[in-house]
Amino acid sequence: MSLFRYAAAVCLLLFLFSIVRADYDTLIQHYRAGKIDSAIAEANALFLESPESSHYMYWLADLYSLQNQPDSSALWLERAAEHGFTEYIAILHDRDFENALRSPRFRRAVHKVKKKLLKDNRQKASSLQENRMTSYIDQGIQLRYLVIHGTKDRAVPIRETDAFIDTLQQHGYRIEYHRVKGGGHGNFSTQERVLEWLKQK
Repeated sequence: MSLFRYAAAVCLLLFLFSIVRADYDTLIQHYRAGKIDSAIAEANALFLESPESSHYMYWLADLYSLQNQPDSSALWLERAAEHGFTEYIAILHDRDFENALRSPRFRRAVHKVKKKLLKDNRQKASSLQENRMTSYIDQGIQLRYLVIHGTKDRAVPIRETDAFIDTLQQHGYRIEYHRVKGGGHGNFSTQERVLEWLKQK
C-alpha cells in the first residue's frame, strides 16, 4: 500500500469514527430504558475509545450482571481493579450486582477491589503526615464528643475507631463512645442517643 493510500485510509477511518463516536449520555439512556444489550454495546464502544478507563470497565461489569452473566461481570470488575478502581462501597450498595454476587469468581473480584482500596489507603496514610491521627492531638480538646460506630461496619473497621478513641482518651479528650452491636456503615438509628447526649451539660 502506498503512503498516499495509507493516509487516505486513516483519514477515512477517523472520519467514520467521528460519525459513530460513542456517547456516554446514550449509554445512560439505554440503561435507564432497560435496553441492556444496547447499553453494553455503547459501553464497549466507550471502552474502546478510553481503554484505560476503569469507569467503563465498571459499567460493563454492572451491565453483564444485569444480563445474569456473572463471569463476564467478574472479568470486567477484575480489569477495573487492575486499572485502579477502588469504589468497594459502591459495589456493595449497587443492586445491579445482585446476580453477580452469587458467583464465587465475582466475589473474588470484589475482594480484589477491597484489597486495592486498603492498599491505596495505607499508602496515602503513610505518605501524608496530616492523615496521622497523632497530628491532631490537642486540637479541640476543650470540646466533648459523641462517637457511635457499628461493630459490623465493613467500610471503616471498628478496631480503627477503638484505637482512635483510646488514643484520644489517653490525651484527656471527653468522649462518649457507643459500639452498636451488629451495626453496619450507618444502617442504624442514632437519633435517640444523639438527643440524650445533646441534653447533657
